[in-house]
Amino acid sequence: MPPKKSKAKDSVKDAVSELSKSKVKKPTSAGSRPGSSKSPTILTEDVISTTDIGTLIDLVNENVHTNADIIHNKYKDLAEEQMSQDHLLIQELREENERLTQRLSESSSNAEFTSPIRKKKIKQDDFEKEREHICFTLDLLELLTGIKVTNFEESPTRYTFDIKQTSSNKELFIEYLLILSKVDSSQINYVPTFLEDDGTRDSAYKANQKNLVKVLPDYLCEYLSFPFNTLAQFYGKVNKALNRK
Repeated sequence: MPPKKSKAKDSVKDAVSELSKSKVKKPTSAGSRPGSSKSPTILTEDVISTTDIGTLIDLVNENVHTNADIIHNKYKDLAEEQMSQDHLLIQELREENERLTQRLSESSSNAEFTSPIRKKKIKQDDFEKEREHICFTLDLLELLTGIKVTNFEESPTRYTFDIKQTSSNKELFIEYLLILSKVDSSQINYVPTFLEDDGTRDSAYKANQKNLVKVLPDYLCEYLSFPFNTLAQFYGKVNKALNRK
């Protein structure tokens, strides 16, 4: 057993010797740490040869691990500080997001729109109710004039209105398209869709179609193009034809 101990001690001494050589510029102290008042132990050959193996192992461990511990502690402190800053930043962003969301909600609730049937502004909260008023107004206009817009479509080049116009006694009606160009809005096009038959028309519709052909002037059974500012006159002529006795 003694020979093994001597061999182990020699190995430790070699390690300590190598450690001391690698620190020629700044001799390493045994067990010294920042803030320690203990006098440093210089790792010389004499110290190595006269020190027992247990102490040498402690010296090796302290000199090897001291710098690593310092670096680890510094890294740990920096990481904790960064995590704390990140937490504060996340909290600030959450609070800012809540403030912006609240402002957006308040802005939306206070938004106002111009009603097509009123002279006053309509708030966002009253929009659905105003839509009902608009529908009621359009129904009233249909009762007064006999005209109803059954569909509306918009394309990049034009507006298309599906119109149904009914006689005063509700016995006769005509369906047609009015097409307004976005390029030249001075003209409007008339398309007599009541003449079309897609095979799904019932007998009542076909009977109405035959009666229309009898009472309408020939030009209302053809495609027309006329000035937009004469639209009221066009309506009057159609209304007169529908109510002809």
